[in-house]
Amino acid sequence: MASKNTLIYEGRKLFSDSQSGKTPFVLTPRKEGGGDLNKALLKSRRDDWETPRGLFNELNREFGFTLDPCATHITAKCPKYYTPLEDGLSQDWTGDVVFCNPPYNHRQNLWVKKCYQHALNGGTAVMLLPARTDTARFHDFILGKAEIRFLRGRLKFSQATGNAPFPSMIVVFRKSTVIQTNP
Repeated sequence: MASKNTLIYEGRKLFSDSQSGKTPFVLTPRKEGGGDLNKALLKSRRDDWETPRGLFNELNREFGFTLDPCATHITAKCPKYYTPLEDGLSQDWTGDVVFCNPPYNHRQNLWVKKCYQHALNGGTAVMLLPARTDTARFHDFILGKAEIRFLRGRLKFSQATGNAPFPSMIVVFRKSTVIQTNP
């Protein structure tokens, strides 16, 4: 039998504290649309989610962006932008205030690292990212090294029919907050 304060998920005991006297926590995997909800949280069928114009405008008023390195000709939010063909990761961002909503794919780590390094070099980069606080990129380049703003609720991307299946965060890298590390 589980203790009075036990976290059980998929039949595994993840945490137990028999001293608390609180009611137990039990999480059960949910199914949504016939598929496992966790798969939707971790991977989408597309990777180019356009930033909602209202969110961008609010951030742009604060930061004054000059570069969108992860854009298409249709989704670009700044006059200066790079498309996938121009590969924003390989471009020099010196002197730019960057807004980065990177592709939601396996290369996202590279974008986070590029924004982190841009701040180490004196620049400012603001990212829209899924709030995945369990990832190595979060611990290696974001936590304690950047300003984090968790967005309340689920974001509705510009071309989406519904809300994102994951929470989102704004990550602000700037020289005054970034701390050099050796991940």
